[in-house]
Amino acid sequence: MGYSYPWISLPQQVYNGYLFDSYEGVSASYELVSSNFSASIEAFYGVLNDDLTIGDRTIAADIKKFQGLIFSVQHNNFKLRMSTHKGNVSVDLPDLNQFARFLTQASYLREAESLETSGKVEVNQLSVNYDDLDYFIKSEFVQIKSPILVFPETFSYYLSAGYIISPLTFHATYASNTADYGKLNSSIPSGLAPQIDALAQGYTSIFESLDRVDLDSLSVGVRWDFRPGMAFKADITHLRGKSGQRSFFAITQPADFDYRANLLLVALEWVF
Repeated sequence: MGYSYPWISLPQQVYNGYLFDSYEGVSASYELVSSNFSASIEAFYGVLNDDLTIGDRTIAADIKKFQGLIFSVQHNNFKLRMSTHKGNVSVDLPDLNQFARFLTQASYLREAESLETSGKVEVNQLSVNYDDLDYFIKSEFVQIKSPILVFPETFSYYLSAGYIISPLTFHATYASNTADYGKLNSSIPSGLAPQIDALAQGYTSIFESLDRVDLDSLSVGVRWDFRPGMAFKADITHLRGKSGQRSFFAITQPADFDYRANLLLVALEWVF
């Protein structure tokens, strides 16, 4: 599959662990095709039990009433794809649920409700592409909405363009991701009792530990199709994160890191 892409790896901000790529259920589709035009619509409904990767954590997730609608249309070299996906999601976070019970017992109901581990997740997607023999333009936008604490309100996208001088393809891509967990709004007082102080500190630490991954990147690359079915690729990407966030980095010494990095990738890919 990666052989068909101009990049070595897909823009991580858009194609990350928050999304699911399979389900168990039923689907129906209809397709209309002519000489220079095609359109299709697909609807699906099902369930899913899978692992969700957020940062360096893997969380078991159970999705009920997983449903969606996918529409695509292509005219000559232009292609548009829109989709929406919804599901009732429950994630396995026993420590978070236990702390929410402590908050409920102490009558901090609003704070307990903010630690929700189940609810309806909605994902909306749009991609617009143009591709011919000389150049291409690609773009994709993804929005995620959810009341679940570990699912941030996310908006991510990429814009990519390339020029082809056979057997070489030159391309550039800008990608961005923003994730918003909302502001910490706690009514738990401090200084009244050690138990209340522990609740306040624990509630604050939960929000501080959430995986914030705002990241912008700009990459340029070249692909060389030196033989049929074989391609050599080289990409260099400048990554720019935000201070205090993980921003898709694996940070061992955050105090010494300016949240800027350059990534060089080379690859040899082939198909039979």
